[in-house]
Amino acid sequence: MTKRIAAGDYTKKLSIITNDEMRNLADTFNDMTESLAENHGIINKYIGDAIMAVCGAFSPSSIN
Repeated sequence: MTKRIAAGDYTKKLSIITNDEMRNLADTFNDMTESLAENHGIINKYIGDAIMAVCGAFSPSSIN
């Protein structure tokens, strides 16, 4: 699924029939995919930077 989305296919959604954390994760993932589809795959630069910062992509020495 993630490879399809990375390639620009925002038509598929995750389908999970449980009612636990995995369902919450799938719902959030589907919301994100829908948002990408509505915006033609464009993510605001600041959101991208925030995601990268949370994931540890920036080292302290790379931030000016």
